[in-house]
Amino acid sequence: MDENYFRLYTLFSREDSNYYARLGEVLQVGGFHLGLTQSFVSSDQLRLTTYGLNMGLRIENILLEVQYNLPRNVSNKAFSPSLFELSATFDFLTNRRRTQWNINKAIDTKGY
Repeated sequence: MDENYFRLYTLFSREDSNYYARLGEVLQVGGFHLGLTQSFVSSDQLRLTTYGLNMGLRIENILLEVQYNLPRNVSNKAFSPSLFELSATFDFLTNRRRTQWNINKAIDTKGY
């Protein structure tokens, strides 16, 4: 059985009088997910600094992801550069952990 969901997440931080926020939206359909991210900063005024696109694919115990962030350029301001990230996450102990934590000790293959 595939798991489908739409997830929103937010990260807020504060340093002195500066506030930072990172917002994200992710749509997952089966083993594929597609998402958007936005970063905001508030020192003298609230402004969007970066926005991005990410997507990923889960195959068995391997998660492959691609993310691209674009800065929002404003004259006389310095922001982070454009970033292109590739990542691969391998989870070799998933089935063992699921069996170990399951009260009935049955092998659970949910999500595969």
